Amino acid sequence: MLSIDEQARQALASYHWPGNIRELENILERAASVCESSIITCQELPAVIFPESNISPGKIPMIKQTEMSLILEVLSATNGNIKQTAERLGVARSTIYRKLKQAGISLELTKMKM
Repeated sequence: MLSIDEQARQALASYHWPGNIRELENILERAASVCESSIITCQELPAVIFPESNISPGKIPMIKQTEMSLILEVLSATNGNIKQTAERLGVARSTIYRKLKQAGISLELTKMKM
C-alpha cells in the first residue's frame, strides 16, 4: 500500500489543477509507477507541480532529456504504439507526437529502432 509524505501532499494541495481530477489521477498513477518505496515523495511528482522558481534554468535541458528518454523507453516497450505509450505515461497521444516532433525524431525512425 502506498502513502504520500507530507511535503508531497502539500505540493499536491497547493497546485492549481487546470486538468481537474483527471490530471490528479494521472500524476498519482505515474508517481505510483515510478515510486521505489511505499511512500510517494516530491521526487516522484512532475516538475509542473512545483513553482517555477524552484527549477533552476540548468535543470531544464536535463528534464527534457529525461522526458524524451522515458518516452522512447515506453515506445520501445510498446513496439512503437503511440496510443499505448500515451496511456502508460498518462498523457494524450498528441503530446507524444508533439514531443517527438520537437526533438526532431520521426515516428518511422522510432519504429525502425524497435
